[in-house]
Amino acid sequence: MLKMTLCVVVECDRCQAAPDDSYVEDPHFTCESDALEHLATMDWKVAPDGTLLCGGCVARQVCLVHGHDPGVWRRCGCHGLLVEHTADETGACPAQARHCRRCGEAEHSTVTPRCQRGEHTLTGWKRCLCHPGISGHQVVRADGECVYEYAWCEHCEHRAINVRVPAASDGSGSGAGAGSAVA
Repeated sequence: MLKMTLCVVVECDRCQAAPDDSYVEDPHFTCESDALEHLATMDWKVAPDGTLLCGGCVARQVCLVHGHDPGVWRRCGCHGLLVEHTADETGACPAQARHCRRCGEAEHSTVTPRCQRGEHTLTGWKRCLCHPGISGHQVVRADGECVYEYAWCEHCEHRAINVRVPAASDGSGSGAGAGSAVA
């Protein structure tokens, strides 16, 4: 006997991806509400305009609006064996990459000779956003903020740590260079 049954099949409106769920043998649902309930557990979202987006497309949209959340730089381990990666004088490959922790987009760079000599190009100092009680961050200023701030090298994984101290005049944090930098 042949029987025709109507069902709901899910597909991302942007990339046409289907849900990647090993727990569901049959990706067909009996109604839209069942499908949406299941997708909510997988980071899928329905946009205000009714567009259905998979978790990857949601992450890419967030990065488009708010910028990427870059991970740490990772050095290539090819030792110059890849044609496009020329080893430096020490035999190390200067190529490196990091990935956005949200959407996975890759960024590629090359470690500069200055980085290899320890002369890093630090980005702007950013205050630590931890709350009191984080291991290693027991020192809190009178205003309740952590005293640590961080800066990363623009070209490699080097991170510098600074301890902010109150300025003599107004009691607020005086920014980079005020405390002792720790590499």
